Amino acid sequence: MTIDDWTAPNEFGEYRILAPFPDDDLAFHAFDQLLERQVVVRFMGRSMPSPEVRQRFLVEARAAARVQHPNIVALYRVGELDGRPYMVSEDVPGRTLEQIEKPMPWTRALMIGVGLTRALSTAHRKGIVHGELRPSRAILGDDGAVRLADFGFARPIEQGAATTHEFLAPELWRGEAPSKRADVYALGAVLYELAAGVAPHGDVPHERLRVLIDERDPRPLGQAAPEVNPRFAAIVDRCLRRDPGARFPSAEELREALEQESRGATDVAMPAGNPYRGLRPFEAEHRAMFFGRNTEIDTLLERLRSESFVLVAGDSGVGKSSICRAGVLPRIAAGALGDARTWSIVSLVPGRHPVTALAAALAGPLGTTPDALGQKLREEPTELVPELRRKLGGAVGLLVFVDQMEELHTNSASDEAALADDLLARMVGGVAGVRLVATVRADFLTRVAALPRLGDEAARALYILRPLTSEKTREVVVGPAESTGIHFESEAVIEELVSSTANADGGLPLLQFALALLWEARDEERHLITNAALAAMGGVGGALARHGDSTVEALTPTQQAAARRVMVRLVTLENTRARRTGVELTGGDPVMQEALDALVRGRLVVAYEDPEGGSAYELAHEVLIREWGTLKRWLQEDAGWRAARERLAQAATEWERLRRGREGLWSAKQLAEVANVEWSGLSPREEAFLGAARSAVQRARHRRWAIAAAIPVLLAAGWGAMELRSRRQLERQVGEKVDQARAAMAEATARRAQLDRQRAIAFELFDRHERATRAAAEEAWGKGQSLAGEIDHGLARAGQVLEGALSLDPHRRDVRALLGDALYDRLALAELVRNRERLGELRDRLALYDADGSRRARWSAPAKLSVSTDPAGATLRLERYDEDRPGHFVTGPIEELGPSPITVERPPGSYRLRITAPGRAPVLDPVLLRRGETVAIAVPLVAESAVPAGFLYVPPGRYLFGTT
Repeated sequence: MTIDDWTAPNEFGEYRILAPFPDDDLAFHAFDQLLERQVVVRFMGRSMPSPEVRQRFLVEARAAARVQHPNIVALYRVGELDGRPYMVSEDVPGRTLEQIEKPMPWTRALMIGVGLTRALSTAHRKGIVHGELRPSRAILGDDGAVRLADFGFARPIEQGAATTHEFLAPELWRGEAPSKRADVYALGAVLYELAAGVAPHGDVPHERLRVLIDERDPRPLGQAAPEVNPRFAAIVDRCLRRDPGARFPSAEELREALEQESRGATDVAMPAGNPYRGLRPFEAEHRAMFFGRNTEIDTLLERLRSESFVLVAGDSGVGKSSICRAGVLPRIAAGALGDARTWSIVSLVPGRHPVTALAAALAGPLGTTPDALGQKLREEPTELVPELRRKLGGAVGLLVFVDQMEELHTNSASDEAALADDLLARMVGGVAGVRLVATVRADFLTRVAALPRLGDEAARALYILRPLTSEKTREVVVGPAESTGIHFESEAVIEELVSSTANADGGLPLLQFALALLWEARDEERHLITNAALAAMGGVGGALARHGDSTVEALTPTQQAAARRVMVRLVTLENTRARRTGVELTGGDPVMQEALDALVRGRLVVAYEDPEGGSAYELAHEVLIREWGTLKRWLQEDAGWRAARERLAQAATEWERLRRGREGLWSAKQLAEVANVEWSGLSPREEAFLGAARSAVQRARHRRWAIAAAIPVLLAAGWGAMELRSRRQLERQVGEKVDQARAAMAEATARRAQLDRQRAIAFELFDRHERATRAAAEEAWGKGQSLAGEIDHGLARAGQVLEGALSLDPHRRDVRALLGDALYDRLALAELVRNRERLGELRDRLALYDADGSRRARWSAPAKLSVSTDPAGATLRLERYDEDRPGHFVTGPIEELGPSPITVERPPGSYRLRITAPGRAPVLDPVLLRRGETVAIAVPLVAESAVPAGFLYVPPGRYLFGTT
């Protein structure tokens, strides 16, 4: 094991050398004795590199270590031994492309090329080039996946390494720096050799290679291997152009060309019937008729190969659901992620009950029933990740598609939305074989970003789906029709369809709707879509309005009134689609059901299977809300009724959560506010709520009448006795509620101690910075977040009970004080988990119940900071860390405190203390100040000469960064 006159030791650090590579005397199989795994150790160069070369290697290797992808060999570590840089990487079982038999079938070379370009394009997006790509740097693993190795480890051209030279771009021979286009050349040379059995210039003697490679292009692949597909051969030949500008600009463009070619042999047939979808989204079975989004689909797939969560955002009507359902998901099912897993795909829309929807989606992959899984998710949410790991193993992957994620805000019950957010975040962060793809309307993106768990990942996961270009819109118009043998009568028809879409916000659904009607009105004898058909429907803009109006006008007057109620109920107050059950929409009324069925037949409403049983319904597309004038008019005229219905639905849901308790019912005043509302099509829960509220108000009214009628008798019989009994009964009722609230608060206090322990465990695991503990750290953190939600729920319940007690006896100061304590505890919890929105709300409520002001005073109490130094007289400066947005901190202006020792009061928070003194090493000391406490710091200053240049002296101790 000799490199020049230097011999690699049999053991260094934690690594034990096992055997050298047969084709590379700088690389060795080794064993990591610390982590007990086999690795590859590769040294740089045959002689001692210069300091500049060593520094460049370390910079490039650090950058390469950040490139993680299934088709890239993982880089574990870089270092130096006896002044020679080395790197430690994953040891992949398999053979290099140099070792496998060649030539191979061009289709196999194509799939290897797809894997290599996926790896290389990921690196190019991060600004990293390989620089020395050749067959020995790519490994075909035993699992069938190809992996690219040794990023950031390019070596200078050396004499005697002829196999390397055949894969170098001409400009590298001229001494130019490695580039993306040089990597493209090398990759083309590798594919050439795989398909032809020889390198592009394999017939050129080594001594003439330097001259000839710069003077002539290689022999075309089609001539070297006539059996190769001409389109694939043309792609490879373009990679090998001598002029870098004539090649693919980067691996991203090369990947797109190869993947397009790989799809050519596996395109699915067009389904029978209308090739246009109207207002309905494209599904997997419509993949062959989905045009115009190949580039975006490829980009999303590339993201999913290395990222666990992708959030597709865009304007309403841009095609978010369709690109996922018809583009991304079926390609993943067909193996487009390129790993060894078999992928199972499940889909859901959050709806009113997102946890129920998630349970219904996951029940199949987990081998259970939706009801059983739903109950387990609510009772033991932390068990989801271990269960998925057991079920999936290393051979199966699970892709979860959440369509219309904005419904977690617009349509879902708040407690269900919070739990669904937590469960999805656990899946994304805790299971290697899980991918989450979600869609969200762009105007709701900030609300999704505010989700406590997934919101933290939203910025990294975000993919903006932009509107189609005119060129791509033309594909959408022409492609499906021509695939069925139908053509457009003139270019003018196509141009009008394209231009009308480009000039309208959310115009794609309108276009699809118009195209569906045009295809149905085609001239079947001539196989044409005619100018007359487009004019008859009033163009793209008029098609939808005409169809909607004709559908409603075909109903009887009674059915029209019912259809109006149905359509209005399917729109939220925020003018988004609402998914409702059949019972919610019709209330069992046969006329309402007839109207609903007619709207479904007219494709204005779509029906789905409801996870809770029965059917669920929603508008075919939100474009109806914006563009159908009749519906817009109905929404404006029924604004008051819609608001009342939403209030009723929310109140009934809360009443159910309170187990149908009296405190959850509407008062006589609230019932009077909606007395003129014509209720129809109520769900059983809403009917029960209204009935219970009316009965409770009636009973209270009867009691008051009875008391008023009995006053003379009671006065005569002894008012005092009755008053005493009434008072005792009232005190008993209030006492029961107070006891109930105290028990809930005591339980919350105990759980808060659990939360503090859980967070401490998570911080300790995160502080280790070890991959092996990352999953455990994430799980511990997730348990803490779940505990925080449970604690807040318990405190909120205690607050509701105490508010009920105050409604019985508003003069009980002890109850008011206890309610203030519950609110203070919730406020402290909201601050701990950094819930800004809830902080403001709880501060406002606390002001109502903190009669003596003690809690607000405690909340605003400053912290004391006492600083002394040895020697005294050091200059002290202080700056505060502030959170400018979730998870991002900035420092404020520097504040001069004066010489040490000193004691000051400051608001609670995270600070950095700067200490300087002549001849002494400067000190930066992080300090966490909690409200009402005193922090004393004694700092021994060391001589400036005792600290090496470029280093910072930090006093002994453990530091915790955070906000209070």
